Amino acid sequence: MLPPKLHTRDARGAFDWRITLQAASGAGRSTNRLAVGLGMMPRGEVGLVFTAIGKSFRVITDDLFSTIVPMVIVTTLISPPLLQLALRSGEKRQAESDAQGK
Repeated sequence: MLPPKLHTRDARGAFDWRITLQAASGAGRSTNRLAVGLGMMPRGEVGLVFTAIGKSFRVITDDLFSTIVPMVIVTTLISPPLLQLALRSGEKRQAESDAQGK
């Protein structure tokens, strides 16, 4: 069971997002936030599976399907090079910070 602070709800029963934001902001200065964000970009196989399921249940139209598929392809192809760049720049910033003695 989670400690009470992790599932606090207000009078309406809504989740208290301040706790989530506090946890997310707990990442220190040394955390490469851009790399974390790029690493969380949607992966193609998951997007395609949900798109296919939605299309089979007729929740997703053909027009929407033909829009989602290229988006999935682009995000799948572009995220690895962007992540690599973010990791390199993070390493460079870390080395500069270490050199300055911070």
